[in-house]
Amino acid sequence: MYVIAQALTTLVLIAACGLMAGLLGGLLGLGGAVILTPLLTILLNLPYNTPQVLVSCPQYQPQ
Repeated sequence: MYVIAQALTTLVLIAACGLMAGLLGGLLGLGGAVILTPLLTILLNLPYNTPQVLVSCPQYQPQ
């Protein structure tokens, strides 16, 4: 049960970070990755390259 609660908390935190990055990026005219990568690095204690991959992955479109 603890693992499910921890996973749910992590998902909610990532969603909140995405919402904050979208709002701040829209207000400041910046890309969301500029805000989202440091947020995920600081709040989730991830290595710096992991949020970079998470942020740039949806932009990849195979042809």
